[in-house]
Amino acid sequence: MLAGLVGGYWVYNLFLLYTGSAILFFTLKTFANNIPRNTAADGPKREFVVLAFAGSQLATMWFLGNTKHLS
Repeated sequence: MLAGLVGGYWVYNLFLLYTGSAILFFTLKTFANNIPRNTAADGPKREFVVLAFAGSQLATMWFLGNTKHLS
């Protein structure tokens, strides 16, 4: 938020994208190491679940960090 106040809208979005990507990478690596590889054959594939949760982190960061105060 401080980067957005100092640098404006584009700097804020750049920092938001960087921070969201870092959280996405962290979530992806953490879930990949902690979710068991042996899953039920009729359940969702492990890779899709891990990618969905990791991708939702980036979407949540954007939704929670979206501000209309920077112009």
